[in-house]
Amino acid sequence: LEQGVLDHLEALEKISTSAQKQYGLKSTMKAMKSEWKSMEFGHMDYKETGTYLVRGIDDVQTLLDDHIIKTQAVRGSPFVKPIEKEVKDWEAKLIYIQDLLEQWLAM
Repeated sequence: LEQGVLDHLEALEKISTSAQKQYGLKSTMKAMKSEWKSMEFGHMDYKETGTYLVRGIDDVQTLLDDHIIKTQAVRGSPFVKPIEKEVKDWEAKLIYIQDLLEQWLAM
């Protein structure tokens, strides 16, 4: 108080709020990445043709759609700047996976 901290209270509150929002965005990204660790594709033989069918796609697509929306929300935040590259890279990976699944399912 003797150093005039109260004179800078508004600036300190602004910095604190920004740090809290950035931490929340980082936590959201970490949680999304962690959800993918347990996600697996299954496969099964298709008749005796030597070809395989992918199964378990519904859960993957649901999580994928949810995470693309969440990632876009994070990217749209005014507090994303410190992790913007990470968020854009993550979004690109999710969209790549989505496109790949669409191509697999079209076959």
